[in-house]
Amino acid sequence: MKYMNNRLSKVYISYKHDSKYNDVIDNIKNGLRKNGINYSIDQESLQYKDNIEAYEKEIGQADRVIMIMTPGYFKSQACMFEMTQIFKCGRVEERVFPIVDMGDIPRNGDGLSEIKVYWQQEKEKKAFEITKEPGHSDFRISEITKIDDIIRLLDDLWKFIVHVNTGSIDELTKDDATTLIAALKKPLCTPSVSEDNRLSLSSTETKPTMARAVNQYGDKSIYIVVP
Repeated sequence: MKYMNNRLSKVYISYKHDSKYNDVIDNIKNGLRKNGINYSIDQESLQYKDNIEAYEKEIGQADRVIMIMTPGYFKSQACMFEMTQIFKCGRVEERVFPIVDMGDIPRNGDGLSEIKVYWQQEKEKKAFEITKEPGHSDFRISEITKIDDIIRLLDDLWKFIVHVNTGSIDELTKDDATTLIAALKKPLCTPSVSEDNRLSLSSTETKPTMARAVNQYGDKSIYIVVP
C-alpha cells in the first residue's frame, strides 16, 4: 500500500485551452503555489521537442489530477485521450478532482448521447478519409483506435461526473481555489496506480477487442479495433 500524507505528489492539470477559463487556471495555479504543492500543466511543463503523447499518458498515471471539464474538453481528442489514460489507471474517485462546467451539454443521459454521437461521427469521418489517401496510414488508424477508447469509456466518465458532487466552478476556484486546495490536501491511504491498475468504476474496458475489416468506403479495406 502507498500511504499518502499532506506532502503531496505532483498534481497534474487536464484541461482544454480556452481563454474563457484563463482566470480559472490562474486561480488554481496561484493556490497550488501558495500552498507549496508541486504541479504540472502543459503550458509550463512541456518543453521544446518533448513528446506530447507521453506527457498525456503521464497525466493518466498521476496520483492527483485536476480535470477541468468544459464543453470544449469533451470534443477535444487530446483532452479525451487524457481522459482515457486517467480512467484506464483506475481509482478515479480518489485521484481525480473534477471541475465541471458543462455549458449547454445536459448533465444526464441526453448529454452522454450527444457526446457519443459526436465521436461516432468523428470515427466515421476518419475511416472515410483513410479510403481517400494513397497507401497505408498508421496515423489515421491510431486516431480511430483512440476514438474507440473514448467511446468505450464515455459511460464511465459520465457516471463519474453525474454521480459525484462537483459543486460550482466559481466556488471551487475563487480565492485562489481555496476549496479545491483543501480537498487536494486531505491525506489518503490508497494503493498506487502501479499497484492497482483496475478501474474504480464499472467499465467495459476489460472486455477483449478484436480487429475487423471495414471496406464500405470505396475499394480500400481498413482495419480498426472495435469493442
